Amino acid sequence: MGLVKRLGDRAHNRRPPVVVSFPKSGRSWYLVLLSELSLKVRLDHAGSDLGLAKSLEELDTSTASNYSKIALLVRDPRDAVVSGYYHLRDRSGRAYSGSMSEFIRDPRFGIEKAVRFNLMWSEFLASNSGLCISYEDTHADAFGTLRKILSFFGESRTDDQIRRVADRNSFSDMRGREERGEYSQFGKALGATRAGDASSLKLRKGQVAGYQDDLNEDDLAYCSSILQTSRYFARLSKWQMPHHQALQSSPPVTSRESEDRLR
Repeated sequence: MGLVKRLGDRAHNRRPPVVVSFPKSGRSWYLVLLSELSLKVRLDHAGSDLGLAKSLEELDTSTASNYSKIALLVRDPRDAVVSGYYHLRDRSGRAYSGSMSEFIRDPRFGIEKAVRFNLMWSEFLASNSGLCISYEDTHADAFGTLRKILSFFGESRTDDQIRRVADRNSFSDMRGREERGEYSQFGKALGATRAGDASSLKLRKGQVAGYQDDLNEDDLAYCSSILQTSRYFARLSKWQMPHHQALQSSPPVTSRESEDRLR
């Protein structure tokens, strides 16, 4: 079972609500946001944890029965996977020995796995009264996205409360607090793994489409082929996530590799 972060106590005879996400999709950001809003939910990678290194074929939605309400947090799979590479390289005791190009193609960590995870949970939740929110829409409108998730979980906060939390937790502000060691209440989830080494902080760049700085032309083509063949953005279009959907307008790239991928 993947690492599950808890926000607050829960009664043992109740199924808690949860935010499910593929690794490096913004879970640590939501850990802080929801904690400051006193929203008691779990945050779970549902078996996709980097440390477990499961193959994409092993993914399923079986953990859904553990929870009362489920929201899915998605991020552009290219950004999530690039961030996952740096997490294993700089923060994990299980350092990845291959290159970035090998990592994004690896069925245990790469973009196929991220795409399959997001689509599997999105389509499950569309049939089971769930919610899907995105990292990109939180970047663009944290206030509106937090209102949406509070409403979904049946919680109410004043607009002033929500706005204060949204405004206080921009990436640059959070990164500064992490550097100063102000997140000790979250244990190993936030904070440098090596004292004085900024590269070992959990909060790395916090960019939308930052993958373009890290992937070469053939890597970009490979990722595009996975997204196009799986119809990733079209299959997520049922959810109102305009800033996530806008990512599909990136110029298409033709891969030289096989397109016998996700269906």
